[in-house]
Amino acid sequence: MATCRILPPVICVFPNGGVSFYRDEVETMIINELIPTIDSNYRTIAKGKSRALAGFSMGGFGSVYLSVRYPEMFCAAGSMGGGLWRMGDEFKQATEKAIPTWKKNNNGFFFVNGDQDRPEAFEEFAKNLTEKGVENELVVLADTGHDLGKYYKESAPQLLKLIAKRLKTK
Repeated sequence: MATCRILPPVICVFPNGGVSFYRDEVETMIINELIPTIDSNYRTIAKGKSRALAGFSMGGFGSVYLSVRYPEMFCAAGSMGGGLWRMGDEFKQATEKAIPTWKKNNNGFFFVNGDQDRPEAFEEFAKNLTEKGVENELVVLADTGHDLGKYYKESAPQLLKLIAKRLKTK
């Protein structure tokens, strides 16, 4: 199956977070400017059930981070080669606050890292989600470093299936 046929028709937007980790000014721009601009200029369903996040490396971190901070705005998040680090009590508290929304809305998460690219990067987070009843998939790719091409080839169909399962197009 070609990966482009997994998803229903969607609009893909690729913001470049620079070195922001999608926090601070970039976070504010995406949430308060970019998403409203897309929704006002294109035929979107301007609801969280019709928005998902995915990214590679820092973008993968940003996808999960934004999903935690704005759980009502997205139905799924995927991270390829990302990770959570330096996330203290504030992030843990935001996660606990988001869990009821994720459960109510049937949100899902997909995490993939290579065995040579911080394979433990999402273990604690994924375990917490599983314990709290939030669906997630955690994949570790064999013989894989920080290689977008290999991540895409080996895991994109799984990531897109998880997103497609949650996206509501009506």
